[in-house]
Amino acid sequence: MRRLTLAGSTTVITGAASGMGAEIARLLAAARIDLALIDRDAEALASLAAGLPGRVTTHVVDLSEDAPWRMPRRRSSRRIRASTP
Repeated sequence: MRRLTLAGSTTVITGAASGMGAEIARLLAAARIDLALIDRDAEALASLAAGLPGRVTTHVVDLSEDAPWRMPRRRSSRRIRASTP
């Protein structure tokens, strides 16, 4: 059986600011997986992302809305950090 590898990819985590989403983000970041974190709580999302190693982008979106992709850009935030060896 072939093992799943996430190396060289970006993993998207919804509900990333707390609970299981935050814990999954911590585990994957520790494994140096690039992350795109999505949550509606901007403050909690930024706090989580600040403590994660590697490349992390944050996206403040409320996915419970009918059409979140039509939201104004001002409701989104983006943060990228370069990976460290």
